[in-house]
Amino acid sequence: MLDAVTTVAFTILGMAAVLLVMAIVAMVLIATLKTKLPRNATRRDPEVESDHLSNPDELPITAKEPTVGESNPPPSGSFYAKRVMTEPEQILFHRLCQSQPYHVFPQVAFSQFIGAKGRTRKERFTHFAHARQKVADFVLCRHDSSIVAVIELDDSSHDQKRDHAKDRILNDAGLTVIRWHVRDIPDSNAIRTTIRNAISSPAQDAAVDMST
Repeated sequence: MLDAVTTVAFTILGMAAVLLVMAIVAMVLIATLKTKLPRNATRRDPEVESDHLSNPDELPITAKEPTVGESNPPPSGSFYAKRVMTEPEQILFHRLCQSQPYHVFPQVAFSQFIGAKGRTRKERFTHFAHARQKVADFVLCRHDSSIVAVIELDDSSHDQKRDHAKDRILNDAGLTVIRWHVRDIPDSNAIRTTIRNAISSPAQDAAVDMST
């Protein structure tokens, strides 16, 4: 009888030891997985998740792209400075400045002046994704930073489909869009007249295309 009790006791102790080892192994695996997960894997964009929007139906286009290569930055000498504007863009920029009482800003990201609407945050973010990567060639602004018009200078690098997509977003936001072609940049007087007529007429359903 004593031998039977001893055998049962050793069996129970053996099972307990096995369970203890399995628990330790599981804890080690969990700790290992946690160290391998990226720290920002579940981090939410504070700009998108903010509950302090001035208008709950609007989403400012300020969400940022995921950071790339922060832990392994490129070597020194991987970047170089370039001009903000091409030569034709510089010509139009100076003529815009000469002909207008407004502030002229070149190469402005849509994220700086376009907001997205929607019934839910997800819907607003989906709409905003169509605009976040786009850039306006020039934006004319009043002294209070309100927008007068958006100016586009078309050249061989412009894709018609993408240009139409930009115009659709800008028109939907109620903005006046004027397009000129790089081969036919108007003089200051023509620029003044075109912009005055464009902003004094009712809201446009399409861009004022002077490039054809």
